[in-house]
Formats: sequence, C-alpha cells, structure tokens
Amino acid sequence: MRGRRHVGQRGAAAAPIELLTSASERLRGLLFRRPDGVTRLLLPCNDVHTFGMRHPIDIAFADDRGRVLEVHRCVGARRRRRCRQAAMTAERFSRAEPWLEVGDVIGLEAPLAGAAGEAMVMAGRPAPQEEGEGL
Repeated sequence: MRGRRHVGQRGAAAAPIELLTSASERLRGLLFRRPDGVTRLLLPCNDVHTFGMRHPIDIAFADDRGRVLEVHRCVGARRRRRCRQAAMTAERFSRAEPWLEVGDVIGLEAPLAGAAGEAMVMAGRPAPQEEGEGL
C-alpha cells in the first residue's frame, strides 16, 4: 500500500499512523499506551479486544484494498470487535473529532525525506462511478 493516496469527495484527511505488522506489535496495539493523536494500522488484523484498556478506542475494519467495512466508536474496556471480511484494522484512542466512515478508503502516502518511520494515513470517500464504468 505504500505510495498510494486516495482522495475522494470529502478530500483527504491525513493523520500520523504507526504500522503494526509483527504479532507482538499487533497483540499490544494500544494496550499500556497513553492517549495520543496517532492512529495504529494493524496488518493483518480482523479481531480486536480491549481487555486491559484504560481508555475507550475507535476501531475501523478495512478489506485488503483499504475500503472501510465497519466502524466502532468509543469502544470501552473488556470488549471484543471482529469483522471476518477485514484484512486490516485501524485503531486510535477515542476522541470527538470526525474519523473514518464505512466506505472510506485507507491508503498510505510515503513519508517525506527526513521523517523517518512516519507515514500518513489518507482517507477519503471514493468518487461515484459513472454509469457503465467498472463493467
């Protein structure tokens, strides 16, 4: 997904993202972390638990193309959310500002030079297809 950018009708909403790809990183997720403004993208992941969490979190499940399938806001402690069709999961500490919605597309933009280890998540609503497109 690196290097792709998806901008839709709402434009792009960029936010710092941390990729969690190893089993230990995905297992930890937001556990034992203090609330921050970073979104974590867990790859692969279709099942999230909040056992041991001290703060509510927002969860978005997406398929292998980045299309958001389900969104769960303000999920409290001792909960489990699963989406069997998901290939990845975005999670962040819950806050009131707008976030991902079902149908949005998550993509990654390569980091700028000098911004080691940082990427941006781009989310946007896909443009509607013209009649006859995609056939």
